[in-house]
Amino acid sequence: MKKNLQELSDQELLKESKNAKFVLGIFIGVIIVMVISGAISTIKQGINVFTFLPVVFLGVAVAFSSHYTKVKNELKSRNIE
Repeated sequence: MKKNLQELSDQELLKESKNAKFVLGIFIGVIIVMVISGAISTIKQGINVFTFLPVVFLGVAVAFSSHYTKVKNELKSRNIE
């Protein structure tokens, strides 16, 4: 994830965009599952660690989203899409 996007070739940048989009999608899906299971767990057992676990992972999701946005901006700057 710590790559200098300006140094990548067009093909590498397209591959990075595809990978970043995939990872972000998977991560958002996992967070949704954690929110649902945390809500169910909270209803059944009260407040526990699963209640707050999705909040912790939101920071990582924001980082993935930021990287994906940077990749998309670099693609736009090169007129690739």
